[in-house]
Amino acid sequence: LVVARCDCSCDCDHASFDRDDTKCRSPRVGSTSNPKCAQPLRTTIQPQRRAPLLQTSTTNIALPATFSMGSLAGKTVILIRHGESLGQAARENGIDRKSDESLIDCGLTRKGQTQAYELAQNSQLDNVDLVVVSPLTRALVTALCAFSKRPDIPIICHAGARERGSTLRPIPENRGRPFNIVRKDLARSGLDIDRVDMSLIPDRWPNHVVEEGKNTGSEYDRLLQWIHARKERNICIVTHHNAITLLLGGAFQRIPNAAPIECECYTGDTLRMKQQNKAMNEYKHKEEQKKKGRRKR
Repeated sequence: LVVARCDCSCDCDHASFDRDDTKCRSPRVGSTSNPKCAQPLRTTIQPQRRAPLLQTSTTNIALPATFSMGSLAGKTVILIRHGESLGQAARENGIDRKSDESLIDCGLTRKGQTQAYELAQNSQLDNVDLVVVSPLTRALVTALCAFSKRPDIPIICHAGARERGSTLRPIPENRGRPFNIVRKDLARSGLDIDRVDMSLIPDRWPNHVVEEGKNTGSEYDRLLQWIHARKERNICIVTHHNAITLLLGGAFQRIPNAAPIECECYTGDTLRMKQQNKAMNEYKHKEEQKKKGRRKR
């Protein structure tokens, strides 16, 4: 648990704050002239409070058999947006992305497939011990391509990683298909969907879909809580643009395709991007160069 706590000597209540805060916001007890403490905060990482694990004797400590010091450390979660999809290329192909039914649960373009296979060479994924993937085809293809050379890594499909839009009716690419149809499509590309564990997907998929714009945040919270409860320490989530944006708290407006974004998961519903993030730093640099080029014109 990451907390920022006031270390001052005044009579404020020394409450805990978000770690992004820099000064204490606690009211001073009985003070009217200077109601806020405003002292610098000290940020610390503390284990979540649990029931006492100790016996009455201080010399004989009894810990659960499943306890390990590693369980107190944060997990590494790598977010990956799928490779370029046919939906993204719809405009240049003269297709209406919002209504053309040929894009229902579409796959990747050739460029997107190349991006997905290139992920297999990315050293950021070397330590991954679990892959979580959206049930939509473009994410499934990306995950299977990216980890095609590592058959030992489990791939689990989770409905919480699917894409959401801003309208009540999903656009075609966000509407799922029965897996028996997806299986045939992937087989033509030499990909085996049977490698993916589908046990968490509701039987009524793709009809079991929460309305767009409703309960979105809670679904992502449940996904993170499920990930936090897993024993694996390095987890890759292959998902979508809006999903990553929401998981990162809206920190970015644009998420690049097939670019690993390393994050830390300290609690069941909190995901924070690591400061030194190669993918996002490179993407920001490219965007800044584009803006400079447009200004020169």
